Amino acid sequence: MQAITASVGDGGTNHVSDVALVQAILVVTVRPAAPGRPPAPYLARYDGDCGGLTKAAIRTFQGDRVFVNAAGNASLPNPLATAGQVRMGDATWVQLLAQVPPAFAN
Repeated sequence: MQAITASVGDGGTNHVSDVALVQAILVVTVRPAAPGRPPAPYLARYDGDCGGLTKAAIRTFQGDRVFVNAAGNASLPNPLATAGQVRMGDATWVQLLAQVPPAFAN
């Protein structure tokens, strides 16, 4: 799997290649269904621009998978992650990689 070289999201460096990689992962990663919401990708498309939709998708992903307890049902601080941002090796990056379908791993 490729890796990002800097940070993506709110206040991030937002290099086009890093943004596109994070976006591509968010496009193939499906957000679980919830009452009144069917399962769907976190992001509809990738373009290398870290705009509002990308930033919102990062925050939503973090809310679902990074800032939660072991049962996945409560918002908790995570010292290994920055809200609204993805950094190489941080908790958000690790969770993003864990969600990549095997067919897209390379």
